[in-house]
Amino acid sequence: MKRIACLLLGAALLGNGCLGVQHVEVPPPAEPVQPPPPPVMEGQATEANAAQLLQALDEELERAAVENTVPPAPPSPPSPMP
Repeated sequence: MKRIACLLLGAALLGNGCLGVQHVEVPPPAEPVQPPPPPVMEGQATEANAAQLLQALDEELERAAVENTVPPAPPSPPSPMP
């Protein structure tokens, strides 16, 4: 009798929406990361390409600032009292 009561209670809860199966969404695949352009070297600058190299240097500095951003370390736990 208990078994039938439990089955009926479970069916009633499922029917009301109290119990159910959670839908798990699969995240879309990540886009491949493109490698950064090669760094600007000192012998590459000429009058013709100075503006392009300046733009490349600015992008390189911005990328380095973003990549080198490290979150602060968590505080160390207090030392036990003697």
